[in-house]
Amino acid sequence: MPNRINPLHEQGTHHWLLTLDGIGSRSGTCTPNPGETRYDLYLRIRAEVLDAEGLADRTTPATIDFDVQPNTL
Repeated sequence: MPNRINPLHEQGTHHWLLTLDGIGSRSGTCTPNPGETRYDLYLRIRAEVLDAEGLADRTTPATIDFDVQPNTL
């Protein structure tokens, strides 16, 4: 039997980690849009996380950490 994990869904080209004060860490995969910068991607992911947490319309928490790397080994 192969030693591997079968994802339940298609994974993006990049893996990200975002830690927000008072919320904690969230992670996932994504595929950047053509021409999207690292900063653009950070803003998009942060907005999606805040929206998912129901905090999109409130004072936003400070970002403690953000990292994005190619989703390869």
